Amino acid sequence: MELNMSLGGMVRLFVELTFVAGVATAVYLVGVVIYNIYLHPLSSFPGPKSFAASRIPSVRNILKGRLPHKVSELHEQYGEVVRTAPDELAFSSPQAFQDIYSKHQGRPSFPKDPVQYVTPPSGVASILSVQSDADHSRYRRLLSHAFSEKALREQEPIIKKYVDLLIKRLHENAGEKPLDMVSWYNFTTFDIIGDLTLGEAFGCLNDTKYHPWVSYVFKSFKAAAYVGTTRRFPLFAGLLSHLIPKKLMQQRKTQIELMKGKVFARLDSPTDRKDFMTYVVRHNDKETGMSREEIAATFYILLLAGSETTATLLSAATYYLLKNPTIMEKLVNEIRTQFKNEDEIDIVSVNKLRYQLAVLDETMRIFPPAPFGSPRVVPGAGQWIGGYWVPGGTNVSCVLYASHHASLNFKNSDKFAPERWLDDPEYAGDAKAAFQPFSLGPRNCVGRNLAYAEMRLILARTLWNFDMQLAEESSGWAESMKIYLLWEKTPLYVRLKPVARGEKAFAESNKCAPLLARLEYKWPLALDLLIQAFKCGRESRILRFLVDIVQRHPPTFEQKLLGQTGIDTVEPRVIEAVLSSQFTSFGLGDRQNVFGALLGNGIFTQDGPAWKHSRDLLRPLFLSNRVDHFIQIQEHVEALISNIPSHTYIDFQPLFFRFTLDTTTFLLFGRSMNALGTQNQDSKEFAESFRGAQETLAQRGRLGPLYWLIGGKKFRKDCRTVHEFVDGTIREAMVARAALGGDEKAERDFGFLGALLKDTQDVKVLRDQMLNMLLAGRDTTACCLTWTMRLLVKHQHVLAKLRKEIDEVVGTGANSRQPSRVDLKKMIYLSYVLKEVLRLYPSVPINSRSSTRMTTLPSGGGPSGTAPILVRKGEAVGYCIYAMHRRRDLYGEDAEQFRPERWDAGDESNTINLKNIGWGYLPFNGGPRVCLGRKFYFLCLVAFLFSSQRVFCGSMNGERVCEEKIFANMIVLTEEFALLEASYLIVRLLQTFSTFECDPTRPIAEVGQERQDVTLVLASADGCHIRVS
Repeated sequence: MELNMSLGGMVRLFVELTFVAGVATAVYLVGVVIYNIYLHPLSSFPGPKSFAASRIPSVRNILKGRLPHKVSELHEQYGEVVRTAPDELAFSSPQAFQDIYSKHQGRPSFPKDPVQYVTPPSGVASILSVQSDADHSRYRRLLSHAFSEKALREQEPIIKKYVDLLIKRLHENAGEKPLDMVSWYNFTTFDIIGDLTLGEAFGCLNDTKYHPWVSYVFKSFKAAAYVGTTRRFPLFAGLLSHLIPKKLMQQRKTQIELMKGKVFARLDSPTDRKDFMTYVVRHNDKETGMSREEIAATFYILLLAGSETTATLLSAATYYLLKNPTIMEKLVNEIRTQFKNEDEIDIVSVNKLRYQLAVLDETMRIFPPAPFGSPRVVPGAGQWIGGYWVPGGTNVSCVLYASHHASLNFKNSDKFAPERWLDDPEYAGDAKAAFQPFSLGPRNCVGRNLAYAEMRLILARTLWNFDMQLAEESSGWAESMKIYLLWEKTPLYVRLKPVARGEKAFAESNKCAPLLARLEYKWPLALDLLIQAFKCGRESRILRFLVDIVQRHPPTFEQKLLGQTGIDTVEPRVIEAVLSSQFTSFGLGDRQNVFGALLGNGIFTQDGPAWKHSRDLLRPLFLSNRVDHFIQIQEHVEALISNIPSHTYIDFQPLFFRFTLDTTTFLLFGRSMNALGTQNQDSKEFAESFRGAQETLAQRGRLGPLYWLIGGKKFRKDCRTVHEFVDGTIREAMVARAALGGDEKAERDFGFLGALLKDTQDVKVLRDQMLNMLLAGRDTTACCLTWTMRLLVKHQHVLAKLRKEIDEVVGTGANSRQPSRVDLKKMIYLSYVLKEVLRLYPSVPINSRSSTRMTTLPSGGGPSGTAPILVRKGEAVGYCIYAMHRRRDLYGEDAEQFRPERWDAGDESNTINLKNIGWGYLPFNGGPRVCLGRKFYFLCLVAFLFSSQRVFCGSMNGERVCEEKIFANMIVLTEEFALLEASYLIVRLLQTFSTFECDPTRPIAEVGQERQDVTLVLASADGCHIRVS
């Protein structure tokens, strides 16, 4: 009985203790949850309370293979920083990337999370897991030799051998049966990295199956994710570790030892083959190099990082290309027109494939091969990250998948749009610095160059050889993918069809169709149209003639003049292809021959590498410090104003042209031609000869290949006079620079020329570039001023509405105040006015390109005009921006009317929303050849109108106006603010003058009916006869 009672008491005691322990545990856990949510140092950061309370939601998403997707959803809900666990924050902003991963002077670096990056059982860390910055630098310094540009060129034969074998195997297996491209890309990349790392391939391509070690790699990702989660629960780590199959752990140990043995075997076999080990052995040093164990551990990581991720990118790129046929067509066209034969495709030549690079970058954005971020720990007491103070010890990261899909960083972030990496204005606002597929800072990916070379070469060779079709069973391949450390890729089934060669085969493979329409004419060689064109040219109505032709034809049509076949277009898609996505397939044609006599070899007459060199040479001149030169044009504005009589009708256009000649020559040479004042004889002869030569160039340009019919003695004399004057100015600058013993004062005294003298002393190179910029920059400002003044005076209701807006924001007349940038942004209607002026009268109304190889354009063929069309090498493609801007289907039935309200997306009277007009609006051209100086063009306008205000008004609110301060405030570095600067000009003008009157003896014609002078720009043949008061 006593024994039973004793046992009963013990049971009750055990139950009671268990109950107490349970209650205590529950209380403790509740306390932890309350602390984590409300009292933790991270409690002020946004995020779901469940994620703040416990790590369980994060772990659950890891085990489901959806954590990066979930973090992406949280960023969309909570913003650029979100709390993803009690002690973890995820960031998505570009600044956060810099703060977490880059090295900053005077601030400690963020160490890797020791829980995530543990040292392997061997006790030797790899370059991925090593914690010490000094050790990492030691590893990195040695490996950098193996991944240099020089090494990559020497490794090309190794890489090419396996790409050749891939293409051979694909030809052997192509047919109706779909192939798993994931496997084929894996076979290739693992064979390449195996040869480069171990000195021998895995044999995947030869055997057409995975090597056992490669198979193990794919099986281990999920297990590695599970193991990583157990480290976050140290109290239960031992118990949880038993859930991982022992067989898998034994396999891991066996495979590590296997690869270690292969690394040691290669290390002990000296050879001069250009694989990684050759460079490591050559540069290894006993004191500052790496040990055998460190090399083995790091090479094991290279085998993984240098293969699986590249194959993932190629698989995803293939999928997204096949899901987006238009993008696939552009890329296929670029590859198959860039190269005459397959032997030309190598790791150097693929760098010319601009659109392919955009496709690969967009794939890495939307489907980053390493979708997680590298977790780091905030050092010390805390650090600023992306504008937030984060306590020390916090685990922080930028999850690549989430950052790349954040709508705060990328417009249409879930859309596959390679154009965002080109010059598409639709994506100008994208935060490109948030794109970091290779990470950044001292620990960024050492194999970036190799990865790009493999991706570009494999994809280019594959698409050169095969047309592809996505199999139905893989139609949702990317959308259903799970992520365990890396992507758990399922098979991607694709049907391959070998490509036939030749023009006919090329057209068929690109689904080309004959052009829908041809230019209509009655006489042989289209002489009737040519006669009409010359007659309209003499009457200053050539653009009206071209608009009439365009309106009688589809947007893209074939023309044959004097036996020369070409294509004319006003279709935005086609123009975009010519100027941007297929940029390398088109050149300037005869422009060098037409303009070379005057302009030589400058940026506007060059193609290819020469053009790129010129652009790189000139681009720095258009940075902010160059804008300061515009502050000094005030003296020329004064000269202009002194030529304006009060209360009298005058033609402003000649004054504007003289003014721009003075300001442009001052900007370029550091001194003006004084066209508005008293010129010396040399300057006068230069100005007259330059004007005469320019008029001749315009006439030569209209004749195309028959340009040589126009020229003669006077043209040659004009060119000689211009060249001698510029050469003299250049030599004078050279002498002055040498005498000063430095560049700074010479640059200040001789403008752009002084800056260019730092890069070259070749007189002809300098002369050619100066004349090219002078020709491009002289007239655009004057033309824009002329058309703006004409349109506002003609449409007094627009003028009144604009004046009312200005008066409401900053006032007009004596009660006005100086507008700030914020004020200008409020003047929405003013931005509409300027856009409308440039729509109706673009700076360069007509232009053309010539195909440098057989290629295609995206539309214009077939019965509907929507099929691609074939363009043969040497065929010209002309595009008329003036006519495109008047297309009724793009701009509405009133497209030929001046109506700024059409740009107001909220105006219910608009039948067409222009928010996404894109390439349908090109006032400054587009693509890589977009105008370098377009933002400065507006600053000239600002200078003129501001000085006009100063002369006619004297002061504002009783205070003297400081021009230099205004200009300093108005200088901006981005293209988006060009219209903002133009807005400043118009505000100043309307604040100054109360009336603008047209000369009744010279009435302003309706839009498009006026006479126009079309030289290299679009000017008014009727002038600009008005009176202001």
